[in-house]
Amino acid sequence: MSVDSSIVRIDGRVAEIGAGLKIARLVPSRTRRTIGARCFFDHAGPVNFDMAEGMNVGPHPHIGLQTFTWMIEGSVRHIDSLGNDLIIYPN
Repeated sequence: MSVDSSIVRIDGRVAEIGAGLKIARLVPSRTRRTIGARCFFDHAGPVNFDMAEGMNVGPHPHIGLQTFTWMIEGSVRHIDSLGNDLIIYPN
């Protein structure tokens, strides 16, 4: 069996972005600086939050980035600093 040398495994850097919410940032990394202009690839979860507590990420700038969230299971209510309020769930 041959191994494709073009496949690269990227280990994420772990960071806590809210009370109990840890993400693994996969891109950018030392081995893959970018995959496009201002593109990040993060993995979060699985994690359960108390309904009254939520993620508590707090205000943060998005500096013109577009966000794509792909929920595999469960749901999350996202409210941003502009007042947008959306339930994100698997489709």
